[in-house]
Amino acid sequence: MARVHKLPSELSRRIHAYSVVDSIFTVFLELLCLSLAAEATEISVILDLSSLSIAVLDNGNGFPELMQDNKAPLDSGLNPGLECISSSCAYLFLVAKNGPEINSTSLGQDMDQRVLSTYMKHFQVAESGFRSIVMACRLFSHLPIRARISRAIPRKKLKRQLRKIVFLSLLQNPGTLVSIQFVGENPWLSIKSSNTVEDLFQSLYNAPTLSIDLEDAKIHVVGFVAAVVGCSFQLIKWSDSYVQLTAAERNALNDKLSSRDTLNNLNCNRSRLSFYLEARLCTDQSSLVDIPMPELLQLISPHTHKPQNSQNELRNPQFSAQVQNKSEHFNCTVLDTQALGEAVVLSQIANQILLAHINDGIYFIDQHACDERYQFEQFLSRFLELVGNESVDVGVKLEHPIPFAISDDNQEILEEYRILFFCFGISYKFEAGFCQITHLPFCMKSCSPQDGLLIGASLLTHATKFSSHPIKKYSDWFSQVREIPSCIYDALALSACRLSVKFGQILNTQEQEYLVQNLRQCRLPFQCAHGRPTIIPMTSTDLGSFNDDLQL
Repeated sequence: MARVHKLPSELSRRIHAYSVVDSIFTVFLELLCLSLAAEATEISVILDLSSLSIAVLDNGNGFPELMQDNKAPLDSGLNPGLECISSSCAYLFLVAKNGPEINSTSLGQDMDQRVLSTYMKHFQVAESGFRSIVMACRLFSHLPIRARISRAIPRKKLKRQLRKIVFLSLLQNPGTLVSIQFVGENPWLSIKSSNTVEDLFQSLYNAPTLSIDLEDAKIHVVGFVAAVVGCSFQLIKWSDSYVQLTAAERNALNDKLSSRDTLNNLNCNRSRLSFYLEARLCTDQSSLVDIPMPELLQLISPHTHKPQNSQNELRNPQFSAQVQNKSEHFNCTVLDTQALGEAVVLSQIANQILLAHINDGIYFIDQHACDERYQFEQFLSRFLELVGNESVDVGVKLEHPIPFAISDDNQEILEEYRILFFCFGISYKFEAGFCQITHLPFCMKSCSPQDGLLIGASLLTHATKFSSHPIKKYSDWFSQVREIPSCIYDALALSACRLSVKFGQILNTQEQEYLVQNLRQCRLPFQCAHGRPTIIPMTSTDLGSFNDDLQL
């Protein structure tokens, strides 16, 4: 019988940390939490976006357990999140100051005093009065694609996300002063946490708030809402913990607030609202209630509307049986992918159409549309697989940039969504009222300067429909197709059209069966990449139109 072995200390600590360093925001959050855990009451953060480095200074307890032989031992009781950060950057320095005495160590690599001195001068922290300093230098130096994405984050979005992290971190730490600045600049944020959440929110976002008080039979909801442009921050508190809400939960609460006419004094789009809520039992003590989030939302907004004929309903056998029963009244034929697997190809007509026997019926199959559908889905799945791989850059540098004129408002929109389009291989820059497209995915490499306006219109249309966050993670590629910009979608469809079987091409029996079996593997087998039908049932009128000597 195999023995159970104890995991190595380093691996065990990394698993315990459960921290994935995928952005500069993750590093900021880990280092900020480390300072708060050290009971720091004053924290200063300095960011350098050009080298992707960050320094955090505080007056906390420092790192006395780390100062051993100028290198941190892996079993020294260090916050495991720091070890995850050390594997994502070139250098991670920890510095403890005790008056004139300065002790330093390097985590994950040998100590280099010259490099440490260079970064301390760069961040100008040598003369600071803080007791503890952590410097994570050259983040993602071994992941060039992730580093490029991090540098491309707009300054406006960066500040918004950092402000959100500070708010969440200071909720449980009243009296802590946090300041953030970019290297070589004055601090752009200096906030001291208050005793109340509402005061902290107002200080951080400088936005007026409106108190709310909703009461139902079992639940009492109190809190405040505020209109903050560009802020997607919503949370609810129950059982002494703060929980962020999903989009569906936010919509349910917004609907409930709207129905109570509590937001009429805030003249803004309700999708821009941020709110803080506390759910309380209707008792004399008004103690916090420990209730699951779905039940809480059901009490706040009990009326939910489910879309008819959803995907789950379509997969329900009872629903399929109802469709089958209704189809009998209208003399309709129900065809699914399972039936395609049992198709028998009879012949090829005019080197254009395949004649097949399926479910006791005769069907026309468009050989071009059939192969185009299969090729198109293969292109889509492969492209989205590459998009989801952070080590692959799907963009190809153009020999000559493609320009198109752009207004100031549209330029701001494209700047906001730069990271999203970069994930799809589209990069651009702005020069004198023009947007210069410098990189496109391989499927669009043949685009000419005349296509600039079409590409620009596609990007702007896409930006108004989807979030500016990076690509979402889905269970399969098919669910992610809707997030592909239309210009890329059309280019993939055109490539599939050009590579598929053409009209007039003679196919032998094996090739005909191969096309039909490929069609069965498709997620949308009944239409080509451009929306034309791939299969059409033959009627009695069609049968009468054939010559008598045609062998079926």
